[in-house]
Amino acid sequence: MVFIYKMKIVITESQLQQLKENYNPDKLYKKSYVVNILKKAPRQYKKYISLLDDYECYDGEGNKHECVKVPQFIYQYLTGNY
Repeated sequence: MVFIYKMKIVITESQLQQLKENYNPDKLYKKSYVVNILKKAPRQYKKYISLLDDYECYDGEGNKHECVKVPQFIYQYLTGNY
């Protein structure tokens, strides 16, 4: 799946460095958590809910969940760095 982003976010050099150190594009996030946060987000974020690819994953106790990988701009929103 290909994402085309048309948003522009201005950040400082130190914020960019921090994002590069913390963001992991292969990390899986619980889909219900991401969707609940994005439902309250501004419109430009909401439209990406349906574009996130689903993955099957398990928590520490072996319970099955649906997970998603998030693009960097959604990661920024989830962590409050926007």
